Amino acid sequence: MAEKTAKKKPAFEAYIIAVILAAATVVLTIEIVGRYLFAHSFSWSEELVRYSFVWFTLLGASYAVKERGHIVVDGLLNILPNRLAFMAETMGEALFGVFSAYISYASLKYTIFMYNAGSVSAATRIPMAFIYAAIPIGFGLMAFRIVIIWIKRIRARGLQKKI
Repeated sequence: MAEKTAKKKPAFEAYIIAVILAAATVVLTIEIVGRYLFAHSFSWSEELVRYSFVWFTLLGASYAVKERGHIVVDGLLNILPNRLAFMAETMGEALFGVFSAYISYASLKYTIFMYNAGSVSAATRIPMAFIYAAIPIGFGLMAFRIVIIWIKRIRARGLQKKI
């Protein structure tokens, strides 16, 4: 009898990154076709793709935290006793969570400053606050994901002790 495996639903970031990547690909394709086939370049396309990649990267980093896809040097964790490895991994994630929360807070202040300044991008006239908002949102989501991972690990550890 075949066992049913629970299908994991992708996080909302995955859908947003897919849309951003698809849109950037379409815009870049239009730019390439325009430039090489019609000898016409669009002033806005390069800027729009650049800002798309900023959002793509920061949301992708958050998604990688959720999926535990970031590179980790775990050689030391593999030789430590289980309890010490658990504590070291939890501490490392806590430090990364605090760092992410701090970057999110500091960049939010700068994003608000950019919003109040009314700065816009040169070609697309997109408010720069929208572009800079990728930083506090991305790092805020990373901090949130770290907290969730930390809570799940502690709960799982507690359940193992009860068994």
